Amino acid sequence: MALQVGTPVQTSDGHTFGTVEHVLQDPELDLFDGIVVSIHHGLRFVDRDQIEEITTTRVSYSIQLFRYVQRHGLARVPGGVD
Repeated sequence: MALQVGTPVQTSDGHTFGTVEHVLQDPELDLFDGIVVSIHHGLRFVDRDQIEEITTTRVSYSIQLFRYVQRHGLARVPGGVD
């Protein structure tokens, strides 16, 4: 897989909320399970079913920023996005 550590991860509406920390895969079985994302307050797992698109420059997460903030109970928006 061409996905590199440090690749920006964005919500479906284009807000960057973290970067790729680790890719969970088994190349021998051609299995991709998801990614671990580094955000300002720790690490989050993003399942492969929640990923819309992977390119060499970004990962698109299938959830909008508002829903991301709600899901994770955040008081502030990741990455300082208002």
